[in-house]
Amino acid sequence: MAIQTVDSTPPFTCFPASLTPAPPRNLHAHDFHEFYLCTEGVGAQFTPRREFPMQAGDLFFFPAGQGHYANRSADAPCEGIVLYIAEGVFAQEIGANEVAAGVLRFLCERGARDENLLRLSPEGVAAVTGAFQAMLAENQRKAPGYHCAIRLRIQEMLLAILRDAQVLPHLRDVFGPPQARDHIVDVCRFVETRYRGAISVDQAAEIAGLSRSHFHALFRRHTGKTFVEYLNEVRVRAAVRLLKETSSPILDVALACGFGNLSHFYHVFRRLTGQTPRALRSNSED
Repeated sequence: MAIQTVDSTPPFTCFPASLTPAPPRNLHAHDFHEFYLCTEGVGAQFTPRREFPMQAGDLFFFPAGQGHYANRSADAPCEGIVLYIAEGVFAQEIGANEVAAGVLRFLCERGARDENLLRLSPEGVAAVTGAFQAMLAENQRKAPGYHCAIRLRIQEMLLAILRDAQVLPHLRDVFGPPQARDHIVDVCRFVETRYRGAISVDQAAEIAGLSRSHFHALFRRHTGKTFVEYLNEVRVRAAVRLLKETSSPILDVALACGFGNLSHFYHVFRRLTGQTPRALRSNSED
């Protein structure tokens, strides 16, 4: 059975699709991924080894290179929305796009097993349909920045798939609860931006969502130091920068970096740098 190959597409594109009765097994394949959301009527989707009855609300995913085609009967309309996504469009990116790439990998693995129909909960169908309709509207209007808007809607759609009650159990190994390191990273980021104010161990443990004792153990395991030691190092680094780059009085520098009094500042500063704040400033001016 011959499969027609269709190549090249922009990173992503979205358009409405009205199915027409097609010749039997009119398979085609392309070098990009395809989503098909059935929005109205009934029809069928085919791959070389499977046939899927299709109705409104059904979402299909066909990985790049997989032969497929859609059909409907001569007397029943079938409407849908098609989304093309270039293979690897999210693969080299991090953050939200890293999650999107992970969901796409999961869908490609399903497609390789001929599991092309995504069975979503009613809430998932509603969320995915809303994202598809928004993508279609953006593509039709082509307002400034519409490619960026479509990318965001794709991420929204993939996130809805990830979080769907029918899908998430199969993805827990990939997108499980945050790892312990993630909790510590959150605390370190908080300290880096809020070191000027008062920060307690209890507050840090709460940010990490851990008990005080568990937080102490995890923080030392992942950073090699206690939380107080880490906080003091961040504050002293900031103080060194101010002492070198400004002429602010040493007391003002201490207060600006989160130290409550001058004697404590001198004690911590000398322990970590081997010299007093005044000596460091004097040496940097030489």
